[in-house]
Amino acid sequence: MRIYHRSYKRRVVGVVGTTLLAVAAVVLGSYGVTVRASQSGTKQAEPHDVVSQMVNYTKQGRYDDAIQIGLQSLQTQPSDEVIYEGIATIYLVRAQKDSELREQWVGRAVSYTEKALALNSRDRDVAGLHIFQDARSFELAGTDNRF
Repeated sequence: MRIYHRSYKRRVVGVVGTTLLAVAAVVLGSYGVTVRASQSGTKQAEPHDVVSQMVNYTKQGRYDDAIQIGLQSLQTQPSDEVIYEGIATIYLVRAQKDSELREQWVGRAVSYTEKALALNSRDRDVAGLHIFQDARSFELAGTDNRF
């Protein structure tokens, strides 16, 4: 009975992790796609490109690289709610994979979710998709997925 219970929990964790990545990809992927020239004439990556890189790195298990891409983007666009949500999601995925440092990753996820929530605006989030993502992040951070 105990073995079945553990197997069931692992399946649930797998489904939750996959759902997190899917929601992140949809939320973050819905962001606009453009590349603009900076004053120096070089092209800068727009948020969609950053989000795509973050999702790809996360799928590869390269969490530090995914987070670094997001943090670099925040240096030029510090009020980008989507990037904060993406970083929070990466930390939640990482928390599910790394039980030894789970509390640390969940704490960071909560911190970035709070930053995203502070930037939320009804004018930009008419459908409430970002609020939903933030609520889902808080919900996942509050669950005990230690196996």
